[in-house]
Amino acid sequence: MKTSIIVTVVLLMTLCGCAQTMAPQNHYYLLNPLQNQQVGLSTTPPTVHIDLAQFLSQGSLVLQLNEQQIQPGHYHRWAEPLSGMIKRYLQRQLQQRNQFQEKSSIAIVIDRFHGSPTGEVWLSGQWWQDNKIPHRFDYHAKQDQAGYDGLVVTLQHLLDLLAKEIATPVPVDN
Repeated sequence: MKTSIIVTVVLLMTLCGCAQTMAPQNHYYLLNPLQNQQVGLSTTPPTVHIDLAQFLSQGSLVLQLNEQQIQPGHYHRWAEPLSGMIKRYLQRQLQQRNQFQEKSSIAIVIDRFHGSPTGEVWLSGQWWQDNKIPHRFDYHAKQDQAGYDGLVVTLQHLLDLLAKEIATPVPVDN
């Protein structure tokens, strides 16, 4: 009799404990310029077209675990479609640099835009301006702060480097 009461009490406590366990909370991230400068904006930003690798288009922040394996952050998601956020982010950064002719067009293919559990972060792919010669880019950095917040800040920094590269005039060979 005592044993059945003890078992019943233990089962009730276990069930109550499970009922109070909270489900993991989703976290949503945006790409925001670190400096919101409005000075020097050109009147027309360049048109930017973004093409992401398919694994980057699924909505989650991505970690690369090893050479062949990636892991989407199940509870760490982009607040909007990533290609649209990257497009707006780069348009703002390029508009601030004011280096483009009217109706300039930039196409960017992004192969890597993710981090690793050890804090390494990558941005790579290629870009073209006005359908001219493609330019390959490959940026790598270490996160200054841990976690997904630090990953997003570092990804923004790498996008800033890409915007600076795109805005720098390419020397013409004679």
